[in-house]
Amino acid sequence: MQKLKFIVSPNAGDGLGAKAVPKICRFMEKRKLDYSVEVADRAGMTKNIAARALQEDYEKIIAVGGDGTVNEVAACLAETDAALGVIPAGFGNDFARCLHMPSNIDDACGIIVDGAIKKIDVGKVNGQYFVNTVGLGLDGVFVHLSVKKRGEVSSFARYFENVVKFIPFYRGMKIRAEFDGEVVERDTLIIVIGNGSYEAHGFPFLPDAKPDDGWFDVCMIGPLGFLQKLRHACLIRMGRHGRSPMVEFRKAKKINVDCREELLGHMDGEPIKGQPYKIEIVPGALRVIVRGPE
Repeated sequence: MQKLKFIVSPNAGDGLGAKAVPKICRFMEKRKLDYSVEVADRAGMTKNIAARALQEDYEKIIAVGGDGTVNEVAACLAETDAALGVIPAGFGNDFARCLHMPSNIDDACGIIVDGAIKKIDVGKVNGQYFVNTVGLGLDGVFVHLSVKKRGEVSSFARYFENVVKFIPFYRGMKIRAEFDGEVVERDTLIIVIGNGSYEAHGFPFLPDAKPDDGWFDVCMIGPLGFLQKLRHACLIRMGRHGRSPMVEFRKAKKINVDCREELLGHMDGEPIKGQPYKIEIVPGALRVIVRGPE
């Protein structure tokens, strides 16, 4: 019989994590499965619970929350035999989109129980694991600003406030990057590096990314004026930004990025800083639960 551990971030998605628990329990009880649920309501608890679940030989360890919760659980499971499951209960849920996980809790639980196991790549940025994307520049600053107001206003309110107050005035900066040894110097507004296609709450910055091909996809944009930013936001949402001359795509396995100014970033939607950023791929390092064959 399967042994499943659900790790819940109760405040994810302005409380969606906590609301998911009764539905998960009803589904598991109905299927008479060996499972347990633990709530991570303090800083550091998610990783502690995941590490303990590994020691207790749980075969499937499921993150119930948003991209930050997924990141913390995945960091513990990378390069182990345990499988990561995702119940999307956050605001962004970008990695869940990459796995094609449904937002309906019963449907997601069905995939967790009956789905297939697939190996995907993970990344490391300055030694820390990530599973979806690293963003530097505009979206890095955006995440840093949003985190400062956690708990004060709703996730959507933080998001909308930063869009209105900050994005029109951000000019970008000159960066120096190495892609598998090739040096590039350019002015840029944003750099997105990742395994998955989506970030920033559903924007397909990397439409051709595949999480199991052994490569990072890279998107560099800008610099852009205010009206150009609005136009490119629409193009990115539709996945058509590749037609713009201000957008450059690349693939690489090892990437270094530096800047003379402070370059803020995010890793799976959580703020990071500490340039130069040294980013490398670890092929096939994470087992994840995905929808099985029809």
